[in-house]
Order: sequence, then structure tokens, then C-alpha cells
Amino acid sequence: MVSKEFTGRGVARALHDEILNSRPEQRATLLVEPDNTRAYRAYKNWGWSKVGTLQPSWPDAPVLHVLIRELRV
Repeated sequence: MVSKEFTGRGVARALHDEILNSRPEQRATLLVEPDNTRAYRAYKNWGWSKVGTLQPSWPDAPVLHVLIRELRV
């Protein structure tokens, strides 16, 4: 997440890539609320793929989409 004044400048993508490019794992996993269309669209554009859904066990927990991205091939 970047502040509104920096949106559309590639800052979020640069931060995203910087964090992931230094990770030694084979893949990364994240959870996103399906109705967060802005974030969801960005993740899809950045190479994330939906692999399922998850609903945490706390009361009134939202259903989340599980996304993964390969880091090492």
C-alpha cells in the first residue's frame, strides 16, 4: 500500500518486486479480499494466481482468496 499521492507511479510494484526478489523460497502466498478489486487487479497483473479460498476461524471472518506466485523456477 502506498499513499494516494504516489499511486500510478510504479512505487507499489517496485516495493513488491524488491521484497519478493530477495526471498529464497520457491513460491509466495498471500490472502486478498475478493472485493478489494484494486489490490486484486494489481496482484493478478504482477503474476499472482488464485489457487483457492480460505475463511479464518474467528467469528465473522471474511472469505479470502488465496494467491500464489512462483519466485524460483
